[in-house]
Amino acid sequence: MTLPVALVLAAGRGTRFGGPKVLAPWACGDRSRALGLAHVEARARDSRETLLVVRASEVAALEAQGVAANGRLVISEEREEHGAAGSLARGLAALEPRFEGWVLVTPVDVPPARTDVVAALVAAATTGRTVLAVRPTHGGRGGHPVLVRVDVLRRAYASDRPPLREVLRGLDAMLVDVEVSDAEVLLDFDTREALVAHVTCGARQA
Repeated sequence: MTLPVALVLAAGRGTRFGGPKVLAPWACGDRSRALGLAHVEARARDSRETLLVVRASEVAALEAQGVAANGRLVISEEREEHGAAGSLARGLAALEPRFEGWVLVTPVDVPPARTDVVAALVAAATTGRTVLAVRPTHGGRGGHPVLVRVDVLRRAYASDRPPLREVLRGLDAMLVDVEVSDAEVLLDFDTREALVAHVTCGARQA
């Protein structure tokens, strides 16, 4: 299969977090940059393009950090109540209409996925059987990112904004779970304290 397009969903207001999560500092060794940029840089290794879906108010700060070197900013004006589903719908609308491949979907408030995790998802999608989505698991629990056929997403979000978990649930056996060794696929940063407490990516492939 060709490389997937990565969609990083980052247009939330971050009310409980205390500000936009996409701009939260992500330290990596002696370097610190916005969490959204860390996602874009990580996906430059294993995706044909990365779309970072944000609010207009974050564009200038991300451009100043150089996000355009490896990704493309997509501005969302979806209603706040749509949450990540609104970001996903906006990202899909920004894709090339003729694109018919796979989309790697990840919320911004998780650690940037390791390249070996993405490789495992891609391998599972090309086994020859009918697969419409692939999800990483650790200890039997589902995590992120999720690899999904773009046609599945376009049908689901054409006129509605369902949570991605509901879309995946409807795929039944055509959703494949892949057990990975990286426990960080289960993490999410609901609060700034959770992000600060996390051991950041000095030893990671991000």
